[in-house]
Amino acid sequence: MATIYLTDLSAQEVKNEPLFGVFYYLSDSTRMEIPANTEYDDIMTGLMLHKAKIVFKENGASTTLQDPDFIYVEILDTPQLNHHYFRLAKLTPKKGKRNMTLWSGSPFGVTRKPKDAQDLWLSPVSGTLYRFETKGLPKGQYCIYCQQGISTLLKFHDFALQ
Repeated sequence: MATIYLTDLSAQEVKNEPLFGVFYYLSDSTRMEIPANTEYDDIMTGLMLHKAKIVFKENGASTTLQDPDFIYVEILDTPQLNHHYFRLAKLTPKKGKRNMTLWSGSPFGVTRKPKDAQDLWLSPVSGTLYRFETKGLPKGQYCIYCQQGISTLLKFHDFALQ
């Protein structure tokens, strides 16, 4: 199990933070598959283009943070540290939606996107509590997500930095 919450509080204050538990999943039961959306598929020529996207339909982020230093994560199932990818990427606003392409495929291979996605490295705080450093991120809207493999999205959450 992992609980990810967005906060700029110290680790001691974290359990009382109202955002605690905003990003939570059981790795065995709530896995979400992002299917490849076939945008163009020509069987005769073998030309196939596929994309997997995360789309937020509202303009405003679900959580707004004022220049946080860290994102805290509680991980109770430690084997997932070796199998899952925690990433942070900036969302692109277009036509009343905010979206991010996770990957796209063509006959020439698979391109992982977004190219500016950052792998988040865990630093132990105490016990099962870990944190990611987020100092210096420019203002904007972001998506933090946990992924296993190329097309299995485990959980994601959007937030804005002001």
